Amino acid sequence: MSLIYYICTIISKTSNMEEKKCPECGKEVGEVNTCPECGCPLNVNSSDTSTNNEEESLLIECKACKKMISRDATNCPNCGHQTEVGAKNEYDDNQANIIIGIIATIISIVFFLYFYFIVK
Repeated sequence: MSLIYYICTIISKTSNMEEKKCPECGKEVGEVNTCPECGCPLNVNSSDTSTNNEEESLLIECKACKKMISRDATNCPNCGHQTEVGAKNEYDDNQANIIIGIIATIISIVFFLYFYFIVK
């Protein structure tokens, strides 16, 4: 009798693991916080009704294809549309490049003036 119970326990644990899929891409996942395929944040305890509100806030709707994607995604994994997070990151990168360019220009002018007027 205990052998049958043990086998049933193993089968039920295995079937529970197979049922856990990413809500965005459908890939089977284990006990992880984010999907390894698309990066979608996962809620491991999805049976709890209080965590469903949390899960909803982790997903946003893509403005182009209207599918639910991770709020941290820079581009939609379905259609490739750039999200607000991606646009902000691109703006921050451009701003940093402009500041670096200005600093490099100032340093170049200082070196030019030093060698032109002092080294003569």
